[in-house]
Amino acid sequence: MRVITGGADVFDAVIYHEPHPGTMSYLQNQFEDQSMLAGFGQGFIDTARSAWERFGNSEAFRRAKAAVRMVAHMWQRDEIRSIWDMGAFQQAPLSMQRFLIANPVVREMYNDQRIDGYSETYVDMYPGKVGWRHYDYQMAAHGMVQTPMTKDEDGNEEGDFHVEFFFDEPVEGDRYLHHLEQHDIFKCWDAMNALIADGGEDPTSPYASKL
Repeated sequence: MRVITGGADVFDAVIYHEPHPGTMSYLQNQFEDQSMLAGFGQGFIDTARSAWERFGNSEAFRRAKAAVRMVAHMWQRDEIRSIWDMGAFQQAPLSMQRFLIANPVVREMYNDQRIDGYSETYVDMYPGKVGWRHYDYQMAAHGMVQTPMTKDEDGNEEGDFHVEFFFDEPVEGDRYLHHLEQHDIFKCWDAMNALIADGGEDPTSPYASKL
């Protein structure tokens, strides 16, 4: 069970939903375009701008946004599937969390304590292991054709495609992944890496913490 706590801002966000990004961007642009504010006193403008910036960057707003995402994903099935957006990553089901953390990019950050890593629900069974040394990575990558790992100075991929095979049996209670599940995991890794590269929110934080 997951309990959502917070004050009036969180309650309002759950009931009325998070403002659309386009709305947030529009309001921000109004403050930046002085011609749109002609006729208003400077004191009023300064007060409104201060209130807006305080709300937009506040802990209350972050918690409200996280609460909306929790509610939106509350009834999702606990299964391995493709995930694309930040909110879905932050509210990933338990079956996905171990494989999202197995992403080598994410795993390095997790080991360095630079991300939350689903701290309330994920249990690291293989501390310090990354890539082919990590059991969960082996489960996801076994038999998968992978693209070149490096790029040249022009951004073009260089190197050879490769396939990794791991011959250890699954641990008790585990199973081999279907190749479609593996494809979904790899798609998630690509999407997650892109979100991390953009900076901003931590895709492994259910509370929308910053990286």
